[in-house]
Amino acid sequence: MGALHRSPRIRFKGTRANQGRIGVLALNGCPKEELRVADAWARGAGREVFRVAVDGGLRAWRALGVACDLYAGDADSSSPPTGMEAARYDRDKSFSDLAGALREVRRRALRVVVVAGLTGGRLDHEWVNLHELAAHARHFAGMLAPTPRGWVVVTSCGVTAETRAGRTFSLLALGGRTRVDLGGARWTLRDARLGPGSRGLSNVSGKRLTLSVSSGTACLVFPER
Repeated sequence: MGALHRSPRIRFKGTRANQGRIGVLALNGCPKEELRVADAWARGAGREVFRVAVDGGLRAWRALGVACDLYAGDADSSSPPTGMEAARYDRDKSFSDLAGALREVRRRALRVVVVAGLTGGRLDHEWVNLHELAAHARHFAGMLAPTPRGWVVVTSCGVTAETRAGRTFSLLALGGRTRVDLGGARWTLRDARLGPGSRGLSNVSGKRLTLSVSSGTACLVFPER
């Protein structure tokens, strides 16, 4: 779990010095420590934290001993407690609980979202979770997820990331063609078009990365070896 505590210092474009109200989403199967790190990041970066239990993610909030503000899900892994605001979906729906939760936080005009448990479920859920972040990215300044294998940052606006010099990272296009500028790395990009594939894999950071996104959605991955 050491990777959870080695987050780059992230600031998304389109937010003020402190990044406003930040949503923290706990997914089904989310480890307690992963949620603890996600919530601590949000509290340190924003003025207010809006906590969401995405179906079975309710158990992670309970294990952490923290009350959440909203339950979103079809209740196949847990049930919303009496008195909690809930967005409850039919089990025969055509979208994931994460997709529903992202629509809920979008309705509340949150600009930044932290997702705990992004890679902690079934293999197909892990891939769908990434696709859902890509599909909703244009509605937010940015989204990020701490995982035991490193940090994932998704944005359609841009981001600055302060980290240790020499850290390996990758810049990937999500959901189609993406147009970006990248500075502060061994290999910089200027008005570059990225598509699905390996271009952007295994770059090396300086102490401060700057990413601007002109179109599409970009994903920065800070893996741990």
